[in-house]
Amino acid sequence: MLATKRKDREEEKQTYPVFNLIDRASKVTNLTRPTLARIFEGISVEKKSRIFYNPEGFSSVFIGVIKDVLADLVAENIVYHVQDAVEKANFTLMQQFFPSSKEFPQKELVQGSDHSLYYDQVQIDSDVEERFVNKRLKPDDKEGNVVCYFKFPSDFKIHIPKIILNYNPDWGIVRLDKKGNKTLHLVRETKGKIDADKLRFPNERRKIICAKKHFKALGVSYRQITDQEENWWLDSTD
Repeated sequence: MLATKRKDREEEKQTYPVFNLIDRASKVTNLTRPTLARIFEGISVEKKSRIFYNPEGFSSVFIGVIKDVLADLVAENIVYHVQDAVEKANFTLMQQFFPSSKEFPQKELVQGSDHSLYYDQVQIDSDVEERFVNKRLKPDDKEGNVVCYFKFPSDFKIHIPKIILNYNPDWGIVRLDKKGNKTLHLVRETKGKIDADKLRFPNERRKIICAKKHFKALGVSYRQITDQEENWWLDSTD
């Protein structure tokens, strides 16, 4: 009787965590259970055995790796299309994003310039953004090249599949082109590093990949830069 009970416990130990893992992974990733079962079956026997020693830890790694692979596939393969009938900008919505006056937490502000959207206040979220405003935008504005610049409000989002999450760009800029025409519309993402693969969070890189495709479809110049980039207004070469 003792041997039979021990065998039952061992069988439970071998099966229950696996099915619990597949069910949990399916809810998180939206992949089907058969697909996840095939992925699990492809793992080496030695690695699969670790689930019995630390089910929660194994589950976290298993699901995390799958989510990363799915997110990379989405970013690399997403395609944006501009609809034939583009709706006119909703004035009420624009007022929501860019009201005639706006209150900001004092700690997030630096002094503006002639053509910042809010003349005496520019919102920033980092030291990199502060240096970009002071070292790049303000001097260029003083030279007469800038028509308008602003920080996109946090509730302005580019829609990206949930596994990556939506994207809030940094800077919108209207700058004169070489002929003096007010036609050069720029969106710039300011980061401390130029190499997107070295950013702190993987989803930052994925969002930038999606943003490039989004703005390219709209015909808007988009580029990731650092505050050290002197020719920040030039188009990206990639």
